Amino acid sequence: MKHTDFTFRCYFEGVKIRNPDPDLVLRLELSTNGCYFDNDPKLLNFQSDHKFTPARAFVGDARAVTFEYDPAHPECITCDGEYGQERDYTMLTPMTYWTIRILDDEYGTIKRSDLDFSGFTGLRMEFLCEFTRPNYETLQGKKLLS
Repeated sequence: MKHTDFTFRCYFEGVKIRNPDPDLVLRLELSTNGCYFDNDPKLLNFQSDHKFTPARAFVGDARAVTFEYDPAHPECITCDGEYGQERDYTMLTPMTYWTIRILDDEYGTIKRSDLDFSGFTGLRMEFLCEFTRPNYETLQGKKLLS
């Protein structure tokens, strides 16, 4: 993966398909509003529970990508949520406000009405990107992460 690539993935955990068809995929649109956040260990804002909150906020281009997979076999990805940032001046962070929309109005996609959310347990989002992790062992005398 080049440093300019960034891949988003989102899985619906516990969702079943009412009328399974191996030729259909779940197509999702993953989008951001353009507000991004980042942590800076020198500027961490401590809350009463000693967890840190994002210390920096910035605005960039809103993003929208398509991600498709087979819910019966989540490892079968038919369209990865990628976009290149080679024309961007910044490498955006995945820490943002996300909107996830089911795109079911196109040929070859699972219809919303065929999804059974009764066993829904949550979303699993994956971000494949470069990152820098400073040493968080100790900060201001408090152990945050080991």
